[in-house]
Formats: sequence, C-alpha cells, structure tokens
Amino acid sequence: MLRVIEAEKFLHQEGESLEVITLLPVRPIADHTGLPGPGPGMLVGHVVAAVAAVATQVWVDRRTDPAGTLVAAALAALVAGGLALVWLF
Repeated sequence: MLRVIEAEKFLHQEGESLEVITLLPVRPIADHTGLPGPGPGMLVGHVVAAVAAVATQVWVDRRTDPAGTLVAAALAALVAGGLALVWLF
C-alpha cells in the first residue's frame, strides 16, 4: 500500500511541476497575441502548489514512521480533491 501512495504522490508532484513549467511561458504568449490565458492568480497558485508538493515529498521521503505515510496519503487526497473541484465545478 505504501508503494501505491508513494507512486501516486510522485505523479501528482511531477504533474504539478510540469504544469508550472508549461504555464509560465503561456501567459506572455497569450498577452502578446491577445488570447485569453492563465491569470496571475492561477500562476501563483500553481507555483505555490508545486513548491509545497516538492517540499512535502522531500519531508515524507525522509520519514520512516507512520506519520510519513499519513502525510503522503493526506497529500494525495488533497491533490485529488483539488483536481476534482477544479474539473467538476
């Protein structure tokens, strides 16, 4: 079970980091061409989420007690819940 949680946590963290890398250059391109693009709030939110995900992953990877597993599961649930809210509503 722990390996499943770690794999899911890694995928969420990597996905968030890749999203930041792709969203940052899109904003100036959208502004230059006059197309709608991601707003400043979305950019800041993604950067904060990516930094928090990486920091949490580093902290969890160094823990061998049940607290690390609990935090990893909570982070996975938080990310899944956030994605569900954004995609469904």
